[in-house]
Amino acid sequence: TKENAGVKLLEHREENKLTQEKVAEKSGITVQTISSIENGYKKPQSMTIFKLQKYFNKFTQCPEKTK
Repeated sequence: TKENAGVKLLEHREENKLTQEKVAEKSGITVQTISSIENGYKKPQSMTIFKLQKYFNKFTQCPEKTK
């Protein structure tokens, strides 16, 4: 759910040893948006969730291509 999105995003980032900057660069979402979601200041829009899911699915399948 959107309420859990910040916690999940932070967990995925930390599990994969990624910075907010790297996720922002590769997903097309700003660092400010990622930070706001992780800190619970902002609920992600559907398109933001889609971009993050697309990035993390791609990352976990082919990490050497996305780092």
